[in-house]
Amino acid sequence: MPWIALAVALVAVAAVRVRLLGVPLERDEGEYAYLGSLILQGVPPYAEAWNMKWPGIYALYALLIGVGGPTVVAIHAGLLLANVWNALAVALLGRRLLGDAAGAVAGAAYAALSLSTAVLGLWAHAEPFALSLALAGLMFTLDAQRLERLVAAGLLLGAAVVVKQNAAPLALFGVAVVAAGPPPRAGRLTAFALAGLVPLAVTMAVLALCGVFPRFWQWTFVYVRSYGSQVGIVDGLDNLALALAQILPTQAVWWLAAAVGAAAPLWSREVRAHAPFLFGFLAAGALAASFGLFYRSQYFVLLLPALALLAGAAVHAAPAGGPRNLVAAGLALAGLATPIGVERDLLLRRTPDEVARAVYGPNPFVEAPELARLIASLTPTDARIAVIGSEPEIYFYAGRRAATGYIYMYPLMEPQPLALAMQEELIAQVEASRPEYVVFVSVDVSWLVEPGSPRRIFEWFEGYAARHYTAIARAEIARDGTRWSYEADARQPTGARYWVTLLRRNSA
Repeated sequence: MPWIALAVALVAVAAVRVRLLGVPLERDEGEYAYLGSLILQGVPPYAEAWNMKWPGIYALYALLIGVGGPTVVAIHAGLLLANVWNALAVALLGRRLLGDAAGAVAGAAYAALSLSTAVLGLWAHAEPFALSLALAGLMFTLDAQRLERLVAAGLLLGAAVVVKQNAAPLALFGVAVVAAGPPPRAGRLTAFALAGLVPLAVTMAVLALCGVFPRFWQWTFVYVRSYGSQVGIVDGLDNLALALAQILPTQAVWWLAAAVGAAAPLWSREVRAHAPFLFGFLAAGALAASFGLFYRSQYFVLLLPALALLAGAAVHAAPAGGPRNLVAAGLALAGLATPIGVERDLLLRRTPDEVARAVYGPNPFVEAPELARLIASLTPTDARIAVIGSEPEIYFYAGRRAATGYIYMYPLMEPQPLALAMQEELIAQVEASRPEYVVFVSVDVSWLVEPGSPRRIFEWFEGYAARHYTAIARAEIARDGTRWSYEADARQPTGARYWVTLLRRNSA
């Protein structure tokens, strides 16, 4: 009965995901897709575009669009497969630890929790893919009597970190599991640790051979130190409170079940025996979600497996036999009420574009495909364009390469010592490239300007665009929809708060 309930839950969640495979890419997905497409063209990461993420996610996106084509559906189908595997992996972990009922509930819990728009579950962020590797690695750590399984565990957990840096606490948890395993511990731990370092070592070696290691180091180590120190403890606690205020209403049933599971060691001997794993996994997930104290919505995906296992522990603490199976089946199905019940308007009724607008507000994700189609119709395939704003999805949709390596404006606005130098480098790259078309994004969240942000880029672009470019299209973003204007109309003053303009370089 519990496994039937899990199957029903997986089918229900998959059906919702299939309906919404066409949700527009958001900017992280746009970054991954753009760099993945560059890889398929033979351009290594950090050669023509850069950011602080490690390259594993770019390689995975290259695989997705290489197999399924450069489409939104192919990317989100990959996410669907990753989430199905994650739910099954959590179910198998729960079964290994606490039996069938707990495993089935844990799998259903992850499937429902990861669908929530509060954790941006419809968008293919790096976290679900890193989690796919980490869960596989953790499964091997529980059955690592043979050396090859131990090596596989290390390789998988190391690869998870290459896909997303904040999966590192999950990898360290794997180290703790192996260290606490049967003797001889020193030899087993050494083999595991060396295997875990292989993905990182191979990544760095490949990047060095491609000649992009200095840029990789600059962004993923030097810049990350500054980025990770921007938020203090007080602000971090505020970020956590805001994140939980969004997440809990859509996941209340499962968080309550996890709370019961956390208390279950008090009366259940079997749950108590596995408490070190359950609470260690919870601590690792919490650390992963706390990267930089930003508490981004998608970071919480790395916490969900631990919550799901605790929900399974709550069921295991029920009386054995029929009552336990009944509780498991009931919870697995009732848990679909969060998020599907709470978010039924978004998940069951609205169109993909409407869902993107409701979740991401005035971000120009809905407008980006149309804007990119216009650019593609006006330019040869080898043209370079510039997007002055944090919208790398436009490069991917248009199939055109960037005139600057700065595909995000955020680092240029942050209170960090490299911000002004980054702005000057972007300016120099755009002026040297002289792109035929430039997109300017006037949307607050595409910049996140702070009181102390350098203003050089705005001062430069105002004069540079006036001298060399003419607006030919504009999308004005409002609550009641998007108003498009072209040619002379696009050059008229606008009263819109949020807008995106396409400019063409003057012929002479």
